[in-house]
Amino acid sequence: MAHQPKELADSWPRDSSLPDLEKGATVEIPPSLDGVTITPDPGAGTDLEETAVSTEKRQSAQQPDPDIVGWDGPDDPANPMNWPDKKKWMNVATLSVLTIITPLGSSMFAPGIPRIMMEFHQSSSTTATFILSIYILGFAFGPLFIAPLSEIYGRSPLYNAGNALFVVFSVGAALSNSIGMLMAFRFLMGIAGAVPITIGSGSIADIMPVEKRGRAMSAWALGPLLGPCIGPVAGGYMIEAIGWRWIYWLVAILGGVCAPIALFVLRESYAQVILQRKVNRLRKETGRPNLRSALETHSNATDKFKVAIIRPLKLLILTPIVTLPALYIAITYGILYLLITTFSYVYSGVYHFGPGTVGLSFLPAGIGMMIGVVGFGLLSDSMVKRKQAQGIQHKPEIRISPMLTIPCGLTLPIGLFLYGWTADKGVFWIVPMIGVVIFTAGLMGVMMCIQNYLLDTYPRYAASVTAALAVLRSLLGALLPLGGLQMYEALGIGWGNSLLGFISLALVPIPLCFYIYGSSRAWAERDDSFPSPSNMAWIPTHGWEKPQLRLLYSKLQAQRIVFSADGASEVLHLSGPFTSATSTSADLGWEGWHLVSYGYAMAGFLGLLLAATTPVLVSAAQGVVGMYGQCGGIGYNGSTACISGAVCTAYNPYYSQCVPGTAATTSGSTTLATSTTKPVTTTSSSCKTRTCTSAASPSGTAAAVKYFINFGDSYSQTGFDPNSTKPSASDPLGNPPLPGWTASGGLNWVGFLASQLNTSTLLTYNFAYGGATTDASLVTPYASTVLSFVDQVQQFSGSIASHPSYAPWTATNTLVGVWIGVNDVGNSYWRGDETALLGQIMDRYFEQLQIVYDAGARNFVLLSVPPIDKTPMMLSQAADSRNLESTVIGEYNSLLASRLAAFKAANSGVTAVVVDTSVPFNTAIANPSAYGAPNATCYNGDGTSCLWFNDYHPGIAINKLVAQAVASAWKGSFF
Repeated sequence: MAHQPKELADSWPRDSSLPDLEKGATVEIPPSLDGVTITPDPGAGTDLEETAVSTEKRQSAQQPDPDIVGWDGPDDPANPMNWPDKKKWMNVATLSVLTIITPLGSSMFAPGIPRIMMEFHQSSSTTATFILSIYILGFAFGPLFIAPLSEIYGRSPLYNAGNALFVVFSVGAALSNSIGMLMAFRFLMGIAGAVPITIGSGSIADIMPVEKRGRAMSAWALGPLLGPCIGPVAGGYMIEAIGWRWIYWLVAILGGVCAPIALFVLRESYAQVILQRKVNRLRKETGRPNLRSALETHSNATDKFKVAIIRPLKLLILTPIVTLPALYIAITYGILYLLITTFSYVYSGVYHFGPGTVGLSFLPAGIGMMIGVVGFGLLSDSMVKRKQAQGIQHKPEIRISPMLTIPCGLTLPIGLFLYGWTADKGVFWIVPMIGVVIFTAGLMGVMMCIQNYLLDTYPRYAASVTAALAVLRSLLGALLPLGGLQMYEALGIGWGNSLLGFISLALVPIPLCFYIYGSSRAWAERDDSFPSPSNMAWIPTHGWEKPQLRLLYSKLQAQRIVFSADGASEVLHLSGPFTSATSTSADLGWEGWHLVSYGYAMAGFLGLLLAATTPVLVSAAQGVVGMYGQCGGIGYNGSTACISGAVCTAYNPYYSQCVPGTAATTSGSTTLATSTTKPVTTTSSSCKTRTCTSAASPSGTAAAVKYFINFGDSYSQTGFDPNSTKPSASDPLGNPPLPGWTASGGLNWVGFLASQLNTSTLLTYNFAYGGATTDASLVTPYASTVLSFVDQVQQFSGSIASHPSYAPWTATNTLVGVWIGVNDVGNSYWRGDETALLGQIMDRYFEQLQIVYDAGARNFVLLSVPPIDKTPMMLSQAADSRNLESTVIGEYNSLLASRLAAFKAANSGVTAVVVDTSVPFNTAIANPSAYGAPNATCYNGDGTSCLWFNDYHPGIAINKLVAQAVASAWKGSFF
């Protein structure tokens, strides 16, 4: 390490010799301090009106270097700060449009996930989640390269390249013929689409003075937040009408329209690149190769890139002044995504909105953001102008004034509490929407306060600051929703949002901390690659690496001093003005509050990542199967170890299940396992050569293969895809493997029939789809992508209605089941037109049965609508609502029985029964303890500790009772 020359240190004035430094004062530097001068940083944007220089060097220091090229005066039209207002706002408007388009590629696509999974024959929920998250991961990783490239080559080339690539990648996604290809193009779309999100703020800082920057930043920042809110409104309708691929064609068209506009409107705004281009032109015109830019850093492009690519991560990891605000933004952004995931569930399940109306429920979030944008833009810029009118020099801390950050910060938990608890209690639908408006308005205020504060602090490195913010924000936006769904299942909508509210409340003091202790506190970093705050003076130090100097000059405009030596600078961040009594030594150490805030930031970040990934990590580490999960069977390759308190029980060669008990005994008749069991040692693949229990064999023999064709909703669904793996003896459901995708916590009634109550191999083609109604044109389901009973019969007609070789079903060996109507009643009972509507529903219902009959089916089992007025969700509603729903259920079931009688009379050879599902439901509700539940209203995602899987779907016990009722109705023939 080079050391400060002794004669320089000895000649430096001591505290007692320091004058009282007022604004306008000059300090004489001893002549022996040869080469020491203070000059303004040309990129600071603020002139230093007074400078302290060596008396021998003052005159020469004031003479400009003839080889340095800068602006042609303060009014140089080439300086982006001097562009006409019209040109500036055209650039801001174009950037704002670009930042709205790119997030649409993610949000509009979300409603199409079920169809994507079906088209590409996928059944993994992890795959479904990752298809969405990989786009946001592109947003996270792209800025790490985009920001440094923009600070080397300029903003404009990055915009044009990013726009062109975004269009190309969108077309690639639209043409994808595999799930891997689609994921790859979505990731690339995220990277290309991150360009305007990453460097847009840098462009605004390049062209907008501080008193106008708040409004411009608000307009630009609206895009990344508004996209996720408006995308689902149109996406669902588009996917239903013209397919998911048109989402990408639409995005490509929009990008293709904007790309040429941006090519002509967006001019280069980065001062360093503009001046370098001017230098290159003058070198050719004058033949003077020694010309150099006033902002030149004396390093080649490779070195610049190496330094610049590290800068965003250094800011994020090593700088609490960036880390903690970035964490605040990232957490609130993640909370927004968590909130969005609940809209469809809340407004379809609690308030019975149809798919179009559910899409409109995203609009309050957009309205709140607009309110936040307008309010913050006006208030922030007016505060800056008021300070300037009072003669107070602008400081970055004005952007995070408690007058702005405290009210905005408090609206976040207020909005979350209001939304969560009013939705949980079923209060009139507009009230939770008001809560969303309050939350998003405050969110925009908080984000704009922090982002403008950091841009004012680091104007020359705005792109790197924005990249640091984008990386953390996008990572948490992608990861938090993965654990959020489990959180809502465990806590409910009320306490789940309350938890988020308490987290956001704990973050409120962060801006206040930096308002008090922020950029006006001592701050230093010894590396030229490290961004230096604005309003700096540069002091050549001739090779000193760690000078211990006394401050000789300071004023309000020169609070930050940089000790530079041959391109390697040390930043010293100092507060002023200073007097002789408060002169400050150039001590480069961190203060205690920095360490505390840094620890707070990193601990919070790591804690959130741990919370999001713990369920996955624990499951992978333990390698155990949950209660009533599959633990063996022919063709099964998963874990055979059951959770504590359960034992792997083999029901048949192709299915073993974890049930309560031990290897020596099983639970009594109140459990779902077969009661007559004994331990055996087996070498079959169902137990993988381990000791387990073998259930008593089902009565009868596997004399022949039989078929079960089923239609329904989430009470019946198992996630079957007719284009994927077909049912077989080793897995009677085909795909996904038993128990499938169910809403019970394990096996549902279809799974029980196919694997436990059957007397022979029962190949099951289950077309049931979650959320289904009989006909979406009569009663709209919760999402436009849901396949109704009509759609399911069309699937049947296009797959096995022709009795293909892989499914040679006949009239005698096939049973057709239908359990539909839960959503028909639940989504319409309050409308007041039930008589006419139920008649139309029954018309459509039996039209579908006729199609199946005409295909050759003769045996039918129809399940009535159960007493859904007794579900936990409905018990939280008013008694009048429950009574009305119960009445409509009775009318529906009565019509079902009478219409079936007419159907049988009109079609010869039909054998059909209606199973009254109110019997198994009421049996369990009347005696919950007999089925392992503490009461009749609790629900749990494990499907076993309560009667209900969630507040609307029955758990495993009720499903088994329903299956037993169906088996009893067809005992001897199929069961």
